[in-house]
Amino acid sequence: MYVYKEIEMEVSGISTLSTILKRPIELRSDALVQRREMAAELQGNCQKLAIFLKKTLRIAKQANEVDLKPLKRKS
Repeated sequence: MYVYKEIEMEVSGISTLSTILKRPIELRSDALVQRREMAAELQGNCQKLAIFLKKTLRIAKQANEVDLKPLKRKS
């Protein structure tokens, strides 16, 4: 049986989708412009998150390589 658990993570400077959607939205006559603005914000957040994840994975890989060096010397 699979259990799905939603994990919410806060990253400084990046609004989550739920935060953006829960924000009070002022209705304007230019709904298309509003949607474009929201889409641009979401795209920017996705790009920031991708950079953040790449850096995190790179750091994790480096830490893993450092942890494995003593094991390779013992072999």
